[in-house]
Amino acid sequence: MDLELPENLRATRDLLTRSLIMHRELAPAIPAGLARDLADRFATAGADPQPMPVSWLEKVRGFFGTPAFGAVAAAVLVLGVASNYSADSFRGSRSSAADGETRVLFVGNNPEVLASVKASGIFEPSALHAVEGMVAVGVIPGPKVVVDFTSGTITAIDHKGTTLDHSALPANSTEVATAIAAALSRLH
Repeated sequence: MDLELPENLRATRDLLTRSLIMHRELAPAIPAGLARDLADRFATAGADPQPMPVSWLEKVRGFFGTPAFGAVAAAVLVLGVASNYSADSFRGSRSSAADGETRVLFVGNNPEVLASVKASGIFEPSALHAVEGMVAVGVIPGPKVVVDFTSGTITAIDHKGTTLDHSALPANSTEVATAIAAALSRLH
């Protein structure tokens, strides 16, 4: 029996306790229902309730909120960046020919302009190609920008072979990279 009762039941308990101790022989029999009700009322709580089942969505939501998820996400990011890194270029070692990306083709020979374009850092080294004549330009598939040193022009050609832009090659070799970039912008 729990001795810690609410304040409003203490007086009743004291009265019953004193009357039973003082007059054991004269005490009336306790009705069976009252004894059972009092025992139920003051009995300690039963076993702990069973935990509620957790839904799949709550488990997933809980995982996203843990430090483990942050660690896994950071590891995946680092592995993804590391798998694309190459010493050849900042953007990785993917070949522009394999991906169908735009190529910059140089027809003829002008080492000063070629060195200026490579030093500009605007283009991936894998996108810059020297070709032998305009016949070779027609054989190479995909979009391209042709820098023709023999005619002094820059031409942007889309993947269908349509000429989208045709402009003169700048006289200053430091401006050629910017002119090539402008021709590339017309392709996209």
